[in-house]
Amino acid sequence: MRTDTLVSMTTHGPDRDGIFPGVGPWGVVHGRGVHSEDAAGEAVEQAIARSIEVIRLPIDDWTELGELAFYLGLVLILPDTLPRGARLSRDLAPYRELVTSYRARRPCSASDALLRRKRWWEIGVVQIVGYSAVLGSGPLRTIKDLCCARHPLDGDHELDFLSVYNQPATALREQVTTPSGIEIPDADYLAAVDRLRRWSISTTDAAGVLAAINNYRQVIESNPRRAGRHRPIANVRRNRLDLILDGPPEHLKSPEAWQTAVGANRKAWQEADAEVWRDVYGAIRKLYTGVQHPNRGHTGAVQGLRELYNDLRIVAPFHPTAP
Repeated sequence: MRTDTLVSMTTHGPDRDGIFPGVGPWGVVHGRGVHSEDAAGEAVEQAIARSIEVIRLPIDDWTELGELAFYLGLVLILPDTLPRGARLSRDLAPYRELVTSYRARRPCSASDALLRRKRWWEIGVVQIVGYSAVLGSGPLRTIKDLCCARHPLDGDHELDFLSVYNQPATALREQVTTPSGIEIPDADYLAAVDRLRRWSISTTDAAGVLAAINNYRQVIESNPRRAGRHRPIANVRRNRLDLILDGPPEHLKSPEAWQTAVGANRKAWQEADAEVWRDVYGAIRKLYTGVQHPNRGHTGAVQGLRELYNDLRIVAPFHPTAP
């Protein structure tokens, strides 16, 4: 079942809890089971009560959410029960894929230290809901630090999907102007800034360049007719730029598995990656004409794009203004 509830956006300030009414949308995704569906319904009701746009989908249809970067919040409700053995990892794989894909497009850290220093709508709030036995399952540990709140269904307490926003409003909306006190060490930040200078990218432009790269993911995602870009690996929900920037999913990270997925024609794969690199570089330079690749011959361009992306992810959260 798909439930789309759309309301107009408001423009006034925060309410008494520091929450901006009308800011959305939320994506509410649920698993199988009566309790999972009930929790999804509760999340939708709470969103509507605050005039937040909301789209509700079962987990198997999560790709219908469209461009994930547009969602300011995700609520993931796990299934009521989990199978044993090999099916466990398989059933939870869509949740892992959804969260990692979302964080790739909203790359700000979800760590408590950074959450307290960022506006919540700049972070993208991810909440995960389920029974404790399900929340604590091994396959979900890899996404634990990517979520901002966990809500156990055990007990008789009421679910409050707005509580994560009710941290001290001044803390949630505090602007970061220095890396001091953030989890990322100053040395890493300063090294990333230095590498960006080699591209002629200033700290104030970092967020905009990062947005240009992430926006090109959607350019590729919106054109499924170019299968070699849209889904270069069968049954893997990542486009070619996703694979360049984020790497392969867990089950393809071994050299043997990756080689099998890429196929025998490695040269053709590399040429297709290089074509995407050229298009992304062109998209960046269209907005930021002063950006220049540090190597005149663009040697190691694809690997360089991944390294540039990682440096932008370190620097951009401290200078969040983007066009």
